[in-house]
Amino acid sequence: MGKRNCAVEGCNALEFRMTGVCNRHQGMIVEVPEGAFEPEQVQPEEQTPTYEQFECPRGCGTMSYEETQVGFTDLSTKLSLGIMVLAGFYFVGSFLVYDWSNSALATNGYPPHPHIGLVVILGAAFLVNAIYGIILSKTHHCDSCRGIMLEEKEMAYIFDEPSLVKLNSLIDGMVPSSSDLQCPICDEKMGTFSVPYIPPDDNHRRHRAHSSDEILVGLALNLVVSAVKAAIPNAEKTMDLDACRECRVVWFDASERSELEQASIK
Repeated sequence: MGKRNCAVEGCNALEFRMTGVCNRHQGMIVEVPEGAFEPEQVQPEEQTPTYEQFECPRGCGTMSYEETQVGFTDLSTKLSLGIMVLAGFYFVGSFLVYDWSNSALATNGYPPHPHIGLVVILGAAFLVNAIYGIILSKTHHCDSCRGIMLEEKEMAYIFDEPSLVKLNSLIDGMVPSSSDLQCPICDEKMGTFSVPYIPPDDNHRRHRAHSSDEILVGLALNLVVSAVKAAIPNAEKTMDLDACRECRVVWFDASERSELEQASIK
C-alpha cells in the first residue's frame, strides 16, 4: 500500500503500490493529478552547530570553537628533559673520551665526535616526543581581538597546581559584577581580580658575531647578564583579569594568557 489516498474523487482508500489509485479503481481510466507519483518532499532540517555558541565579551561577535594547544603531558615533559640531559652528556663526553693523539685528528682537522647520526636521532626523538605530547583542548576564542575564554579544565592544563589554587582563591574573593564585561555563558557581569606575578627573564638580544673574538666576548657578556638577572629577580607585577565566579570561566585578552603562563604567580 502507498501512503496517499486514491486519486479518484470521493475515494478515501489508500493507493495501491504507488499507482495513484486504490485496488478497486485499478481498471478505471482515471486522470491522476500531476505530481501524484512524485515522492513527498521532506524539508531538510536547518543545520545547527554541534557546540554552544557564545558572543565575545568585547563585542566582536560570535567566537570560534576550535582546538588549541593548552599544554604538554607530564610524560612528554619528563622525556624531553631526559633527552636533553642525555644529549648534553653525550656531546660533552664525546670530547672528553676522544683520543686526541689519533692521527685522524691531524689529517681531518676535526674529531669525528660527536657522531652526527646519533645527534640527529636524539633531535628527531625530541621533536617527535614534543609533537605527540601536546595537549589539545577545544576552547572558545575570538578571531578579531584574539581573546580566549578558558574554563577550569583548560586552566588545569596551563597552570601548575599551586598557581591554579591561587587563581581560584582570587576568583572566589573578587567583587561580583565589578567588570565591564559580560560573561559569555550566563550574560551576567563578570568580576575583576588582580593577579600578582613575577615575569620570566627577558630574552636578551643576540648580536651576530663575525669572528672568534666577538663570539667569546658575546658569550662572556651573556654570562654576566644571566648572573646579574639571577641575582636581581624581576620586579613583581599585577595583571587584571575578568572572570565569572558562577560559571568558573576566565577571560584572557590577546597576550595575557601567554604572559601569565610563563610567569610565577605569587
